[in-house]
Amino acid sequence: AVNIAGATGASYTTQATTAALNGAKFDVVVSNSTGNTTSATATLTVNEGAPPTLSAQPQDQSVLAGAAATFSVTATGTGTLSYQWRQNAANIAGATGTSYITQAATAALNGASFDVVITDAAGCTTSAAATLTVTAPAGPSYYVAVNGSDTADGSASAPFATLGRAQRAMRQSPIKTTQIYGGTYYLSSQLTLTALDMGETWEAVTGAKVVISGGQLLSGWTSQSGGVYSTKAAQPVGIDLEVGGVRQMPATLGYDPQRPFISGWRKIPQKQASNFGVTFEIDPADMTASVKPGAILQEIDFLRYTDQITKIVNVDADNNTITVADQFNTGSTIAGTSGSWRILSDPADLSAPGQFAYDAATSTVYLETMDGDDPSPRAVVSAELSTLITLNNVSRVTISGLTFADTASDRYNYAGIFLDKVATIMATDLSNSAICNNSFVNAGNGISLIRSSNNSIAGNSFEQIGGSGILLTTNSNHNSVTHNSMTGLGRINLGSTGIHLENSANNTIDSNTIDGSGRWGVDLFPSDGVSLVKNTVSNNIIRNTSQQTNDTGAIYSYAGTSPGYVKESTVITGNRIENLGGLLRDSDGNYKAGSTFGIYMDDQVSGVTMTNNVMESNGSGMFLCHGCAGNSASNNVVILQGPAQYDRGAAGISYSTGDMIFKGTTSVGLMPSYFPAGLETTTIVVQLSGQASGNTGAEFSVSVDGEIIGTGIATEAIADYAFTTPIAPHKMHQIGIALTNGATSGTSTTALHNLALFVNNTAVNLVAPEATGNYGAYGLVVGNDALLVTNFSSTNNIIFRDGGSSEDLMDWTDWSEPSYRDPNPGVINYNVMYQGIAKAGDTIFGSQPVNANSALANPMFNNANAGDYTLEMSSPAVALGFNTDGVPLAP
Repeated sequence: AVNIAGATGASYTTQATTAALNGAKFDVVVSNSTGNTTSATATLTVNEGAPPTLSAQPQDQSVLAGAAATFSVTATGTGTLSYQWRQNAANIAGATGTSYITQAATAALNGASFDVVITDAAGCTTSAAATLTVTAPAGPSYYVAVNGSDTADGSASAPFATLGRAQRAMRQSPIKTTQIYGGTYYLSSQLTLTALDMGETWEAVTGAKVVISGGQLLSGWTSQSGGVYSTKAAQPVGIDLEVGGVRQMPATLGYDPQRPFISGWRKIPQKQASNFGVTFEIDPADMTASVKPGAILQEIDFLRYTDQITKIVNVDADNNTITVADQFNTGSTIAGTSGSWRILSDPADLSAPGQFAYDAATSTVYLETMDGDDPSPRAVVSAELSTLITLNNVSRVTISGLTFADTASDRYNYAGIFLDKVATIMATDLSNSAICNNSFVNAGNGISLIRSSNNSIAGNSFEQIGGSGILLTTNSNHNSVTHNSMTGLGRINLGSTGIHLENSANNTIDSNTIDGSGRWGVDLFPSDGVSLVKNTVSNNIIRNTSQQTNDTGAIYSYAGTSPGYVKESTVITGNRIENLGGLLRDSDGNYKAGSTFGIYMDDQVSGVTMTNNVMESNGSGMFLCHGCAGNSASNNVVILQGPAQYDRGAAGISYSTGDMIFKGTTSVGLMPSYFPAGLETTTIVVQLSGQASGNTGAEFSVSVDGEIIGTGIATEAIADYAFTTPIAPHKMHQIGIALTNGATSGTSTTALHNLALFVNNTAVNLVAPEATGNYGAYGLVVGNDALLVTNFSSTNNIIFRDGGSSEDLMDWTDWSEPSYRDPNPGVINYNVMYQGIAKAGDTIFGSQPVNANSALANPMFNNANAGDYTLEMSSPAVALGFNTDGVPLAP
């Protein structure tokens, strides 16, 4: 209340603050001719300490065009530090960590400067600026063209015709660059680069579309009937074929393009006597014409863990058994589950547009085109090679700007550790090289690195892939996998992944987009228990994973074969995970939602730090710890799918159980990620059976946001009903299934049973969240294994579900072995959890030693209906210390 001399303006700036001013109060008296008014009082808080200090500045970097550069800084300061990287003094969106990895460098980035502004409670400090130098391959080039000649000199005006001829020329001269003109190059054998090819660059001529194909071109098509065409093939045709750049599916009995993941599979009867073997029993009705020796057979086990492709070697029709060439898990040890099998590419099973088949006896290919038109005007190519480029014991190689197509899908099982690692580009002992800005289309697997270190895999795209994107295995260390885009993995191999790391260290998996995979987005496997350490999985967008498998995660690690804690020291940070799948098949052959997690640290995986991740989950959120030591989860956001509700009118409202015995509607609000941006039409598949009196069926309707999009009549047999409709993308929508001719009260004689729902190929959980799976639909799970759970922490996380009971938002359980718990296992503190429907007996505030600073409260998102989880300023999560920096809260 003491006047400050000279402070007579609309604002006042203090002198340099000192500790003596901490807590000082300031107000202002405003006067005019009619009187005085005194403002509210403001308090000055003086943070002791100093702005951040830097012990390591960003360093200048020099990289080849197409490679990524990494700038890092080390700083200390007061309280929590925040970082904002800048390029030429302009902020870089999302670059808020201690290091920044550029996209694949181009000439436009040459000379760019990079610095970082570091802020703490006492102020901010700007680092020194580091300069990026981008170097292009120097000197002259050899050239290759589809109309070239291998007797020419390889100049721009007289190019070679083949890659092999250019390779020989580079080995014999100082010229180490080959540029390739546009066109499609069909390889009859793979190109192998060795130490003799050190320092070579293989790239497309600027602006050219160069396709390197491992397939054979099929022509001379003859019309059969019903949109089917045939031709002879010079080489055998396998299970990968494309028409005009669009992958076709190998013929499968009962395959429906609208239901690609749940149609065309035959059930393995649950009564199998053995678990592992080569002979298994099938249902008599499945002994069709395509079940014969030599047929290609694909199988997936009862828990959908392993997937392999083999051949039938014997059929015993009298005993309804099949013997295949490779052993697999034929039986079931869990009630209510069954394995699946299907025949691939047999002409007898050709039954849907977009399918093809091959008759080996006559070397004839059959194709049912998607539009029914003659395929002759379009390029029809079947994959012949598995690998197009092999790199063995070579360094300083650049492969850039090329499109790789038409390689064969893997036939071996995906049990987590990939057996053969065969891929379109196959590298062993590769170093200091760049594979960048290439496209992989209609390939089997994309890129495989074995014992290969200090490489950059950046800016590549992967589309319509039979299996997986990128495999890093067997001590492939210090590699940078950044800014790659993957769409539609696992078109053939169900156990597919975006990026696989196995027994490799210090790799950076950053800023990749993985959209659609049969199993994982990113998986880490420390099969030897020691070599998988210090990898970083950061700032990736991972969508639509686990579409065809069960008990998995978008980001997953498993160390169950190791005898003790496996200290990975993995950092998982800043990832946005959307629309998890999860699929199981019951003993009757019907499909249902399986178990899945956004981040899943499975058996004994330890020393993992999980921060700043956001995940929308129709299953569970994070499996933080499964018999582990030292795992931590902080500042993550988990959005759980709300439960379905069955509105029975006069009979009341309850959570859906899959049975509708009164007239009414089961509805579920689906998260925005069920409806991807760019998807013009949504496919909704309803699976159910009906019960009715007399000859009247159980009539039902399907609605979206209250508008009916289709109707049906259910029968006693469980059946699938498919509906398509345009839906606004990336918004929450309400899906309803209504029994329209049932009773409203009293005794019900008309009913719907066995209700299941699939939206855009993702199974939807329709039962109450706490009733699903062994673990429930939890936001965060900590569980034991054969080892104690020790020293974990869960702090400042947000777990949200609009509906359901709070007791399944977080679970910390002994399960069947309380002795597995360490006396002081860890900390749960400062978390915010919200469930919409309160329930007493909350386990998170029950007998567990949970810190009282955690809260059951609405986190107050700005626009959750559109997938925008930015927080209002008054959010209780902010008050408890949630830090929004570096968290991908907005879509």
